[in-house]
Amino acid sequence: MKDYDILLIDPPMKHFNEGAFKYGALSLASENVDSKVFNPGLLSIGTYLLSKNFSVKLVHILHEKDIKAQLKKIIQWGTPKMIGISCSYMHTYLPSLYIAEECRKMFNDAIIVSGGAHIGNIPAVALNLCSSIDIIVEGEGELAEEKLIHCIKYDKNEINQIGNIYFRKSMIEKFPALDLKKFKNVIRDEFISYNEVQSYIENDIFMSKHKEPLIDINELPYIKYDLYENHLSYPAYVEESRGCYGKCRYCVASIQNTYRYKDSQRFLDELDYAIKIYGENNLFPFTSATFGVNAENTIKICKGIIERHPNLKWTSEFRLDLPWEKYIDIMYKSGCRGFAIGLESASPRILEMMNKTTNPDLYLNKAKALISKLSEFPDAIIHLNLMVYYGEDSISTIDNLKFITSHFNSISSVHYSPLILFAGTNAWHDFMDMHEKYGTTIVKNETYDVLCSYPINPSWLFTCDDVGYFSKVIEKLFIEKDGYMKYHETRLARNEQGSISSSSKTAFIKSMI
Repeated sequence: MKDYDILLIDPPMKHFNEGAFKYGALSLASENVDSKVFNPGLLSIGTYLLSKNFSVKLVHILHEKDIKAQLKKIIQWGTPKMIGISCSYMHTYLPSLYIAEECRKMFNDAIIVSGGAHIGNIPAVALNLCSSIDIIVEGEGELAEEKLIHCIKYDKNEINQIGNIYFRKSMIEKFPALDLKKFKNVIRDEFISYNEVQSYIENDIFMSKHKEPLIDINELPYIKYDLYENHLSYPAYVEESRGCYGKCRYCVASIQNTYRYKDSQRFLDELDYAIKIYGENNLFPFTSATFGVNAENTIKICKGIIERHPNLKWTSEFRLDLPWEKYIDIMYKSGCRGFAIGLESASPRILEMMNKTTNPDLYLNKAKALISKLSEFPDAIIHLNLMVYYGEDSISTIDNLKFITSHFNSISSVHYSPLILFAGTNAWHDFMDMHEKYGTTIVKNETYDVLCSYPINPSWLFTCDDVGYFSKVIEKLFIEKDGYMKYHETRLARNEQGSISSSSKTAFIKSMI
C-alpha cells in the first residue's frame, strides 16, 4: 500500500419517509431504487487534479448500508493526504457528515474537506455539527482543491492565499502559518422558531476574503469516467454548460451566479470522446440547467451532432426564456428526445415573485408555444418542473391546474414540489416579509434544523401537507404515460450493455406511487 494525494467520496442519499420528502422531486430518492448517476462536480475535480499530476482515487457509495463496507475497502488503497467528500444535495448531507467521522477514525492525519451546493451554503452549520471536517469549499472546487492539496503536500504557508474556504479557528493547529487576519468571521442566519430568523456572528469560524477565479470550462480535460468503478453502468453525462444566468429567488445557483457554456467545437469533440467509451446506442443526458443560451453556438452543436452521430439520442434541461424558436427544430433533428422545461408556475403573480420573469404574459405564451411545437414531434418527451411557492392561493393554484390539464395530452411527466428554503437564497432572506404578507411559516423539526433546509406552509390557506398531497396526485396522473419512464431512465442503473432491467423500472414506478 502506498500513500496517495486525494480520496474523493461520492456519498449515498439518505432516505426520509416523512414530511415534504414524500412529495415531488424529493421523493425520487428511494431506497428501493438502484439509482446510479455520476456526480459531475466531483468527477470534474478528480479529472482536473489528475491532469495536474496528483494521485486520485474515487469511490461512489450507493447506499447508506454500504458505507462501512466501502470504507473498509478504501483502507486497502493506502493512506490519502486529503479526503474530499461531496455534498451537493440535502439528501447526502447527513451521510457526508457520518462519512467524515468514519474517515477521521481511519485516517487521523488526513485533511478532510467537503464541498458542494448544499454544504457550501451552510458551512458554519456543518463545521459546528461535525468536528471531523477541517475545511469546507464554497462554489466550484477545481482550483480551490488544487491549491489545498498543493498546500498540504508542499507548502502549508499557502493556506493564506486560498479562496472559497471555511474553517474553524483551531485549524491553526494543523496549519501553524495560518494568518486569521487574512480571513473574516462568518455571519449566518438561523430559524429560531417557525416564523422568525436571527443572524449570528460565528467568532470561531472563518472564511476567505476573496473568491477563486472561475475556471475556463473549455480548457478542462475530458472527464475520466473510469474514476468510477463499473463506470459503463452509469449514464454518460456530457457537460454543455455550468450554472445558470437566472436570478430565481428560490435557487441556490443564483447565489454563485457563475454561468458559462462550452464552445461548440469543444463540446462536440468531448461528445465524440464520450461516445467512443459508451457507444452511440446509449441515451446521453447533457449536463446543463440552461441548454441553448447562445443560439448560434447551439445550432453549431446540433449541426455537428447530425454530421457526426446522426443516430444519437440525448436529453437536456432548458429555460423558457431562451431563444429556442431559433433552434428547436434542429435540436430535435439532432436527436434530442427529452425536453425538461423549468416552467415553475403558470401563475403570473407567482412567476414575478419568483423572479422567474419580468414579463409573465410573454413567458407563459412562450411556454404554450413550446409545448405546442414539441407536440409536433412524435417521440418527444416533455417534462415540466413546477413548484408551490410563497403566497399560493386559490387563483394561483387554479392557474397551474388549468395549464397542466390543457396540455395533458402533450406532457409526459411533471415534477410538482413544495418550496424548500435553502440557506443563502433570496427566498430565505424574503421569509419575514412573506410571513407578514401571506402568513407563511416554515415546517420546523429536528430533521429540518439539522439539514438547515425547510419546507414551508406557503400561506394561511395551504399547509405543506396540503400542497404535497395535491402535487402528488398531479404527478400520478402521468405515471402511466409511455414517456414518463423514458424520461426518468437516466436515474437508473444500467448494465454494461447500457440497458435497464424491467425490475428496476417497476421498482421506480412503485416508489413514485
